Amino acid sequence: MKDINPLLLFICLSVIILITPARQGMAGERPLSIIYAGEGIGNIMLGHRIEDVIKNLGWGNPEEMRKDEKKGEYHLIYKAEGVSFIFQAGKKTLGESTLQKVHITSPAFITAGKGVRVGDKGVDINKSVSSQQSLTMQNSMGECTDDDKEKDKRVVVCKGIRFIINKENDVILAIEVFSPYQKQ
Repeated sequence: MKDINPLLLFICLSVIILITPARQGMAGERPLSIIYAGEGIGNIMLGHRIEDVIKNLGWGNPEEMRKDEKKGEYHLIYKAEGVSFIFQAGKKTLGESTLQKVHITSPAFITAGKGVRVGDKGVDINKSVSSQQSLTMQNSMGECTDDDKEKDKRVVVCKGIRFIINKENDVILAIEVFSPYQKQ
C-alpha cells in the first residue's frame, strides 16, 4: 500500500473535525457553558430542585450557602466557577426549593445564539440582538429594556435574561437567567 500524503491526511482530518459537532454526549445533553435565556445553563434548568442542580453540575458542594431572609432566597455560590444559583425560600426548606435564577460572573459561559459573555462590551448586546444570525434568539428574548436607574451600573433586561453592565467602561459584569414568567 502506498504511503498517504501527509498534506492530504491533514486536510481530511481537518474536514472531519470541522463537520463533527463540538460536543456530543447523551441525547439531549447541553454543554454546561451555554446560557439559555429563560431556561438556565446547560442541563441545569430553572425549576430544578437543589439536589438535582448539585448532582448535574458535578462541581461538588458550593463554597458558600446562605439564606437571604429579606428577599426570601437561598443562594448556592460556586466562587471558583463564577456562578450562583438562587432558589426561592419562603416557607420551603432548602431541599424543597426550586431554582429561580442563575447569576453568572465568569466569562467561561456564553449566551446561546447571541454569543455574549461576561467581559464583553455592553453595546455587543444590542448589536447581536439585531443581527440576522440571532433572529431566533431575539424572538425568544423579545424586546430588551435598558434600566439606567443605578449610579454605577446599567441593566439590560430581555425576556428571561438580564445583563448587568458597568456604566463607566460599558463592560458586562454579570448575566442573570430567570423565568420570563416570574415577577421580577
